[in-house]
Amino acid sequence: LEGLETGADAYIVNPFNLDILRRTIINLIHTYNMLRLKYGRNDQLEQKVEEVQMSSPDDKLLERIMTTINKNIGNAELSVDAIAEEVGISRVHLHRKMKELTGQTPHDFIRNIRLKQAANLLASQNMNITEVMYACGFNNSASFSTIFKKFYGMSPREYMNEQKEKSL
Repeated sequence: LEGLETGADAYIVNPFNLDILRRTIINLIHTYNMLRLKYGRNDQLEQKVEEVQMSSPDDKLLERIMTTINKNIGNAELSVDAIAEEVGISRVHLHRKMKELTGQTPHDFIRNIRLKQAANLLASQNMNITEVMYACGFNNSASFSTIFKKFYGMSPREYMNEQKEKSL
């Protein structure tokens, strides 16, 4: 009970039943695969950047990470170390868990969240590209444009114009 309360995914007493062990392993693999699919490509995070509802220990960890990123989305100084400290785990553990759950390093995960937020702001057409860049924690316009183009296949200006045409 103490192990489960501290975040263990499963606990099996000795001597154990082989059927229970198999079912536990199958359930853990299924949960891991579902989390990996859900967060691996960030497809659904576009709508959930602010509101994330989860329950398992891994989900709670991701929720704390997302809350920290959302609070600091405009802070260009946000680092993996700062997130690890805020969440209350070591940098190495954060890296391992993020890679396990999302298939991405924490640095890549932060960058992709920032790019999704930038795309949302560009699509809203209430801000210019420079304002969006700073609001999403980027300091260098050339770097922002290059990273955005690599992620979306078009420059921020092209993306903004395409979204404008879609809204007409």
